[in-house]
Amino acid sequence: MIIQLSKDIYKKSAIDRAVLDYAKLAHFIITESETHYYCKITHTIYDSVLTAKEFENYIIGIMNQKNTRNQNQNENNGYS
Repeated sequence: MIIQLSKDIYKKSAIDRAVLDYAKLAHFIITESETHYYCKITHTIYDSVLTAKEFENYIIGIMNQKNTRNQNQNENNGYS
């Protein structure tokens, strides 16, 4: 299964982190074009469609955590 992730939305650092965190659940090969990242997901221990959907959600969660941390740091430093 291959999922396509827009570079306008997804950060490479979040994808890389998710690949490391999901390493026991599947094998990932990440490639990219000018506009997208492509994640080939193989050797899943659970349903491949479910794994792909959860992987994509996990990436979003990682990005949200980083955004929340940055917001909190800005608020603590007096920025709004």
